[in-house]
Amino acid sequence: MNGNRASAFALCGLLVLALLGLLTAPVHEAGAAGRAARATGGASTAGVAREARLVRVAVAGGGAGATVTLPSGRVYVEHQPRARPGARPRLRPGQRRTPPPVRRPLVVALHGRWNDPAALAASSGLDAYADAHGFLLAYGVGVSWSWNAGSCCGLAAASGVDDVAYLADVVAAVASRHLVDRRRVYVLGFSNGGMMAERAACERPEVFAAAGSVAGPLLVDCASPLPVRFVHLHGLDDTTVPYLGGYSASAGQELPSSAALPQLLAGQVPGSVVELVTIVGMSHHWPTRRDDGIDGTATLWALLSRWSREQPGAFQTA
Repeated sequence: MNGNRASAFALCGLLVLALLGLLTAPVHEAGAAGRAARATGGASTAGVAREARLVRVAVAGGGAGATVTLPSGRVYVEHQPRARPGARPRLRPGQRRTPPPVRRPLVVALHGRWNDPAALAASSGLDAYADAHGFLLAYGVGVSWSWNAGSCCGLAAASGVDDVAYLADVVAAVASRHLVDRRRVYVLGFSNGGMMAERAACERPEVFAAAGSVAGPLLVDCASPLPVRFVHLHGLDDTTVPYLGGYSASAGQELPSSAALPQLLAGQVPGSVVELVTIVGMSHHWPTRRDDGIDGTATLWALLSRWSREQPGAFQTA
């Protein structure tokens, strides 16, 4: 009797171990693939397609997201659209259950200094707006919550982090997982993230069709070989990053005037366009219709989405 009972326990133990092995096998395989990818050090776009590693996480606002690790070890957060509730519609004979796949625009969104993707998602409402307007959305993650936009800000700038290359890698990784309309890739951000967005558009004009910034002026000379498109929103009562420029206690340095951006860019890269939107009474935050009389997210998308690239070196309105 005791022998039979021992055998039964042993058999149960083996079954439990086998079940655990099946459940954990994909995780171990993904980890091995990630380690092998990092060992290859693949820098090409095709390499990014094979090497990105996916882990699901929670994103602010109750939405679903995914943190994707790049071969460099840096990560970004990819917004996952909510599944719409309700019964599936009945199909007619010969009708497809899902529409044919289409390439969609991509927006890469950059948080401000000391912020994170969750804070930007909460303040901007970008997740719901992306779902409603049909564009893909990815949030960049700065080194120590900062971006190297030139002379500012934080550890990223002090360490000379190549955030422009990182953002190009993010675009390539998203395009490896989804159908992206590469003619319509946009980058936008708040404060230090906005500064970074404008720098990225200047230095990688073949990647980004246009850049949007809320309260973040351009800090570098724009040497783009192609005309660039900026949409810049700024509160006139901003004392953290003053609209007319001057010393910023938060940044610990002098910052340029956003009011001078159109003239500056026209002199550096002829043919460029700056849509400058000033907001009376607004300080240093993301503009909302309730607080500021203007929806910053809707304004940025309306102006940015007009622009696209048909081919390298060519712009057109969408």
